[in-house]
Amino acid sequence: MKEGPRVEFKATFNHDAIVTLSAFANTKGGTVHIGVGDDGRIIGVGVSDKSLEVWANEIKHKTEPSIVPNIERREIKGKSVVMLSVAEFPVKPVGVQGRYYRRVAGANHQMSVSEIADAFMQSTQESWDAYLHPGAEVRELDLSKVRTFAQKVNAGSRFHLPSDPRQALAKLRLLRDGCPTHAAMLLFAKDDLRFNVHVGRFKTPDLIIDDKMFSGTLFDVVEATIRQILGHIRVALKIAGARGRTEEFEYPLPVIRELVLNAVVHRDYTSPIDVQIKVFDDGVTIFNPGRLFGRLTIEDLAADDYQSSTRNKLIAEAFYLSGDIEKYGSGYVRMRRELLKYPGIEFKYREKGNGFLAELWHTRSPGLGAAADKQTGAQTGAQTGAQTGEWRLTGKQQAVMEVIRANPEVSFAFASALLGMTRDLVRKHFDALKRKGIIRHVGSARSGRWVVAKG
Repeated sequence: MKEGPRVEFKATFNHDAIVTLSAFANTKGGTVHIGVGDDGRIIGVGVSDKSLEVWANEIKHKTEPSIVPNIERREIKGKSVVMLSVAEFPVKPVGVQGRYYRRVAGANHQMSVSEIADAFMQSTQESWDAYLHPGAEVRELDLSKVRTFAQKVNAGSRFHLPSDPRQALAKLRLLRDGCPTHAAMLLFAKDDLRFNVHVGRFKTPDLIIDDKMFSGTLFDVVEATIRQILGHIRVALKIAGARGRTEEFEYPLPVIRELVLNAVVHRDYTSPIDVQIKVFDDGVTIFNPGRLFGRLTIEDLAADDYQSSTRNKLIAEAFYLSGDIEKYGSGYVRMRRELLKYPGIEFKYREKGNGFLAELWHTRSPGLGAAADKQTGAQTGAQTGAQTGEWRLTGKQQAVMEVIRANPEVSFAFASALLGMTRDLVRKHFDALKRKGIIRHVGSARSGRWVVAKG
C-alpha cells in the first residue's frame, strides 16, 4: 500500500491527521493509518481504548461539520496500527478550526474562497449563477436580446420559450422572486459587468504585438473572442481541381470554438481574474479562472465516458438551448475527434493555480493537417507552393517574414534586436527563406531591399 488520494500514513496521531481526514471528507473519502511511516514501514503505536476515545472526541470538536470517523485497530507484524476512515461528507466543505482542505493526489491543499463556495453549492445542488444579482432589477436587462434568444431557441427543437421576454426568463429560472439572477445579468444585461476576456498576439512570451479585451453579455463575448482569434491564426488555400479552392485554418475551428465556450461558460465568476487567451506563431493557449468543478479530474477528461460537472448550470443551459453547446459532457470527446484530422497539433490541458489551462501547439512546422497534404488539381507544384508555401515555414521564419513585409530594407542587426534572436540566427533564417525562393534581395548589400517573391 502506498500513500495517495485516499491513503495517508502517520507515525503518530496529531493535528495533521485531522487535517487529512477533513481533506478526505471534502473529496472522495479515505483512511489515515496511524503507526505507519511515510515509507510504509510498520512502526506501531501504543494506544488504549481510552486514547482512541480521546482521539475521536478531538476530531469531532475540531471539525465543522463534525467528523466522526470509523476507528479500527489491527495487529500487524506484532505492532498496533490504528485506521481512521471517513467517507465523502454529504455537506461540504468540512473545516478544521476555520480552515478548509481538499485532497489532491497524495497531498492536502488549503481551499481558496472560490473552492469553498464551489464545494458548498455542489453539496446543496445549487450554482452561483442561480443566486440573485445584488440589487438588480428586470429593467436592467436588454429584453430585445431576450426576445432574440427565445426566437433562436424556438427555431430549434430542444425547448420552447414564450414570446414574452419576462415569461421566457421565468421559465428558464433566470428570475427569482421577479428579480434577475447572476446568470440573467451575464447573459442579457444592458450595462457591462466587466467580466473580461483578453486576447493577445504574442511573438515571444514577453513580446505582445496586439492585445484586445472583450466584455459584455456572454453570447456577444464568445463571438467577438472567436473572431479575434481567427484574425490572428493563419489560413491556407486548399486546391481541389475542378471544384476550385477552399480555405483551411491551421487549427480546427470547432476546437477553437469549444475551448472559448468552455472558458466563458465554465469559468469561476467569483474570481477577479480574467479569461486570458494567447496566440503565438506555433500555438494557442486559453486560461480561465476556476479549476475543474466537482469530482471531475484531468484523468476523467481523457476518457470518452466522463461525466460532466457544471459550475454555472443556468449559463450552461442557456448556451445548450441556443445550440452553442452540443451536448453536456461531450466537448472533449468531440475535440479529440476533430484533432485527428490535424496530426501536427498537440492538445494539452491541466489545472494551473486556481484556474484551467488548455493549449494547442504545433509539433512540426505549422501546417494544415492531413487534408492539406492531399491537394490535387491542374496547378503545378510551384503554383501551389505560391499559394501555400508560407505554411511550410517554421514559427521563427514566419516572424522574419512579418519583419520583412513591414520593413523591406531591414538589416540583420535591426531584425536581430526586434525578434530577440542573435544576428547569426537571423541570417540563417534569411538564407533559408532565400533558398526556398520565398524572398530575394535586390540592390547593393548596403542600400538594397528585400522582395517577397511568393507566400
